Amino acid sequence: MSFSETISKRISFLRTERGLTLEEVGSQMEQITGKPYPRNKVWSYENNKLKVPAELIPVFAKIFDITTDELFYESGQLEKTGRFEGSLAEYRKLVESNPEKALEKATEIVQTAQAENIHLREQLTLCLQENEKYKKENAELKKFITDFNKFLRNAEKLVPKEND
Repeated sequence: MSFSETISKRISFLRTERGLTLEEVGSQMEQITGKPYPRNKVWSYENNKLKVPAELIPVFAKIFDITTDELFYESGQLEKTGRFEGSLAEYRKLVESNPEKALEKATEIVQTAQAENIHLREQLTLCLQENEKYKKENAELKKFITDFNKFLRNAEKLVPKEND
């Protein structure tokens, strides 16, 4: 199943779970973005007839009061990946019932995010280094092609034509 299918199914599921109509979701989208979203466009997103544009991911997350990750994965999948520790609604309940535990959990999440951030920065550095390597190789290749084309043009001048 592709991400677009997952998002479409999640939007449909969340809308019906919350008892919202297509018009209501479209109206909320318009309030957030300032652009009109008629019911048929929302239906098209839900049924994967139109891919959900990236800029609408946070809009849907806001409408359904979830994180953007929750549009890509069901909560069970999120917990399995270790990348998400529950929904915002669950966390808000924890804050109200046990602020110390919520702080502890938030600290763990921040530490995990910081470690992941360091890892991602390292990956970015490696990617940038690779990119520079490929740029140099590309420049060398362009020079080679240019030189080779000059050689071919000069060689064509040296080869006698059949009519000569």
